[in-house]
Amino acid sequence: DAARACEWVRGAVRWREESGASSLRRGLLRGGKVLDETEVLKLLTLCPMLLSHRTGGKGGPLTLIHVGGFDASRWYATQSAAQFEAAGLMLLEAALANCDRASVEAGRLVRREILLDYDGLALSHVAPRVLLRQRPLLTLPDRWYPELVGRVACVNAPSLFAAVYRVVHPWLSDELRARIEVHAPATSAAAVES
Repeated sequence: DAARACEWVRGAVRWREESGASSLRRGLLRGGKVLDETEVLKLLTLCPMLLSHRTGGKGGPLTLIHVGGFDASRWYATQSAAQFEAAGLMLLEAALANCDRASVEAGRLVRREILLDYDGLALSHVAPRVLLRQRPLLTLPDRWYPELVGRVACVNAPSLFAAVYRVVHPWLSDELRARIEVHAPATSAAAVES
């Protein structure tokens, strides 16, 4: 309803100012670069990813993340929770800016597509302290970026992934969960091609 929508917009504007998201967006619009941010660079050395690598199967900017290559021990030793959240917020703002540009060019809503490669997933990636540190960032798309995420393809998901997803599942809305596809190693090649 309109009243709820207005309240959400007011809350989003307030959150964007308080969190620094608005300032990050202004910097990007003035020509700032994601890779100018120290904490983003640090995160990229700890978790292999390609940002807006190419266009995904549904036409959105595609981000590739090799979750199995994430160095959780080094992450804990070198990046605080606040630094991780700052890097994640910058990545979200950059993704939103890319999708906004693509939407204007296409004349329709363009959403980000994410391919999460779980090859090499280990217990160190799913330790409670790791998941709890990631939770605030994982819940931001649902709360403040509801139209940003389109398709999320989780590929090469080993049996350990099911345990992780049981923990993360309640943190996500039904709408976001509906956009997530999980593929075991045997079906991952077909998912990557689509």
